[in-house]
Amino acid sequence: MKHQSIQNNHSRHIILFFAGWGMDATPFQIFSELGKDCMVVYDYSDFNADFDISGYSGYYVVAWSFGVYAAAHWMMSQKNKPLKAIAINGTISPIDDEYGIPCKIFDATLNTLSEESLKKFIRRMCGNNINHNWFMENRPARTIDSLRNEMIAMKEISSQHQPVFDKWDVAYISEKDYIFPTDNQTRAWNNISKHIILNGEYHLPRNFIQIINSNIINKDLVKCRFGKSMHTYDSYAHGQAKIAEELLNKWKSIDFHTGKIIYEIGCGTGTLTKQYAKTFAPSKLILNDIADIPEERFDGISPVTEFLKGDAESVFPSERPFYIVSASTIQWLENIPTFLGNIYNLLDDNGYISISSFGKCNYQELRPAFSSTLRYHSLEEWKEMLEIAGFIIDELSEDKFQTEFDSAKELLKCLKHTGVNAITTPQKISKDKYTRLQELLPRKNGKYSLTFNPIYIIAHKKDEKNDIH
Repeated sequence: MKHQSIQNNHSRHIILFFAGWGMDATPFQIFSELGKDCMVVYDYSDFNADFDISGYSGYYVVAWSFGVYAAAHWMMSQKNKPLKAIAINGTISPIDDEYGIPCKIFDATLNTLSEESLKKFIRRMCGNNINHNWFMENRPARTIDSLRNEMIAMKEISSQHQPVFDKWDVAYISEKDYIFPTDNQTRAWNNISKHIILNGEYHLPRNFIQIINSNIINKDLVKCRFGKSMHTYDSYAHGQAKIAEELLNKWKSIDFHTGKIIYEIGCGTGTLTKQYAKTFAPSKLILNDIADIPEERFDGISPVTEFLKGDAESVFPSERPFYIVSASTIQWLENIPTFLGNIYNLLDDNGYISISSFGKCNYQELRPAFSSTLRYHSLEEWKEMLEIAGFIIDELSEDKFQTEFDSAKELLKCLKHTGVNAITTPQKISKDKYTRLQELLPRKNGKYSLTFNPIYIIAHKKDEKNDIH
């Protein structure tokens, strides 16, 4: 395997992108836009890997096409497994009539490989002129001999049926994949991982950046953006305040105990904290946020308060809370199933979680205008994740409401001052882009609107001490 660093900011984590057959790092220089440390791995003529990531505290894997198998093979030999593994248009059975590229097609491609046949392959891979023109402008510098050797090595290694890594978090499958047939990919991932269909996409998807940003959160950027918005948040976060109030009402109606330890994740300026502190009168309050917490805003709250600063996926309180609460924060976490398992273990017996996140219709108006959005989960996905973690679900519901703005500028200002533009590195919006945004954002009665799609979750942990086995 060969490799090339795309960006090196000396971050805590690195993204390893395992490219497909016939690639080098040239088409993936666009990953410099991610603002994250990234390395492209390519050319599997030799499956030995000599890159060293020991200086990082963790790594992510994003793999495309034959890179999915190469990554699965490499990860199997690693002591530390990835923080997250994302497959795109590939499987861990790369040459297979049911789960990968059909054997006859692979052999025919190998046996007739030439400059002319490669041009036809690239056409099928790209699917349309826009993709094709972009790829040809960024075409890898690989020889036919090197491509042939890579195919031979892939066939030889995969035919040995060695155990490979199969704990993938999500697989993306293009609707019009003419290289790895869409149906074969769907069969391959059905019993291994959640999969998402990329509607209208081909084997080479247009949205690598969007897929990565939806799954791998730049926590440094989140910390920075929310930190900057702390002093303006309350003035603009009317939708979030409404959600916090509704969450508290649902929480009180299902369980009400005073004098307990409460751990709040993503406390921010105290929008939810101030509402429940008087009602539940906790014996101790533990407040977490990834950004610096404005502690003076919590001076009027009576119980002993401990501030736990940091990423809620990696820092945990030393005491076991009876309640774990969070409003409009969980969607910023990278690995929600793992997080739910962690807080289940942290929670006191019979304790409750009371959290809100967002569903798939959240901010749906922004999608035509912005390439990168968070990956939201449906009620069905939440139900599955909660049950796998061990929770007994008391409330799982969703709502939809809209807020209106007089102008696109006012809408964008609201996003900025509440920190929810924290998914990508900031770019100044030119007049032309602003005009384009105005055209793309839908309007009703002359006003711009944003849809909020909150999901409310109340669940509890069974009393394991009293379990009869």
